[in-house]
Amino acid sequence: MWNIAELRAAMMRGNYFNIRERSKLRWLAPGMEAQRQAVMNAMGMMHDVFHRMRDCGDDDRWGGVNYCRVPTCPRCFMRFRAQETGKAIKRDFEGATNDDLAFFTILLPLTAAIGDVGEIIEVEKRRIRNMFARRRRDDDRWNAIHFVGWWEMDRTDPEKLAEAGRNSRLFYEQTNAPVFAMPGQTLWRPHLHGIVYLGGLTAADFAETLRNYGHGSAYQVDVQEFDTKRPVGRNIQSVVRYALKFRIENDFKCPRGFDYAEDEKTKCCSNVDRNWWSSKDIKTYTEWLMSDRSGFRSLRFQIKKKDVTKEGISALISDTSDVVCESVRYDNTIQDTNLPEARGPNTAHAPHAGTFNGRIKLGNLSDRRLKECRTGPAGPGKAITSAPDPIPLRMRLLAIAAERVSRPL
Repeated sequence: MWNIAELRAAMMRGNYFNIRERSKLRWLAPGMEAQRQAVMNAMGMMHDVFHRMRDCGDDDRWGGVNYCRVPTCPRCFMRFRAQETGKAIKRDFEGATNDDLAFFTILLPLTAAIGDVGEIIEVEKRRIRNMFARRRRDDDRWNAIHFVGWWEMDRTDPEKLAEAGRNSRLFYEQTNAPVFAMPGQTLWRPHLHGIVYLGGLTAADFAETLRNYGHGSAYQVDVQEFDTKRPVGRNIQSVVRYALKFRIENDFKCPRGFDYAEDEKTKCCSNVDRNWWSSKDIKTYTEWLMSDRSGFRSLRFQIKKKDVTKEGISALISDTSDVVCESVRYDNTIQDTNLPEARGPNTAHAPHAGTFNGRIKLGNLSDRRLKECRTGPAGPGKAITSAPDPIPLRMRLLAIAAERVSRPL
């Protein structure tokens, strides 16, 4: 015989509810509800987060669902990672195959003060951005390479550092981990999980580049190719779930990456044998996420692919800053129909001279105006005079801008 909690979990796993019906369900799987209670107990009844999590899942005044948006709340982080999975599949890696993608992890130095983690993350962001900027200057293939990553936090203590295996010990030694911290003191371990679009590189090439740009410690970088035996969407879903698991348990063991989703479905149904962090560490971590890290917003880190088309247009327009166009005559047929004087019956005004020197922004020009820049204004009397023939497009842009700045208001 099943109890009611097991029946609810089985119905959720069996997809008996659509997404709108699921959002109306207040109860969680037993394992997720156990984590929710552990966080609420650690925060205490007098804390604002306790009341927000208590009311999470209730109907709001508009008939929707009230979410507390606390990152360690199971209902909210499952909702957040569902959104991140949708973005990754439908937007960030749309059309990508398993051969194009890889799952990577970058370990960051340990620290005894959680307040220092923010600076460690900012340093890592600058390092990765600089790496991409340098590689893109040297190799055009890196223009297409992009990734989406999520910051995750784990904890340990000096006693566990002393018992670490060979690989972990090498990493701790080479990153100057505080192995001589006070007994029982918490050590925080930030790291980055992400999905990278390789853009013609191999996973080994990407890993080697990371190691050459400030990640040379032993076992600091791990890059795995996607599992080609599974659909690419399923691989992305598993990686996102693994990166945003928010497990606040000691000695938490789970498969890495692509097998995590199936493993979580089994473990979230049970609330036995859960070795939670201490209440102090749960509270410290939750408050840090809510205050210094602004909740879910700061967990995502992305490097987009380089749009060379936009850069080409910007370079063309920036070249016009050195060109002076004097006595620009314009044709009355080239006019901004959005200006007030163009809406009345007397829209024509006599041509007159004007002077312009500066940059032209293509974003302010309509499609019709850009077409005129290439072919010249329609109608009789093409009276644009500009510099000689080598730069006709630029001078037409200047002429249109001169019309705007010289026309009487």
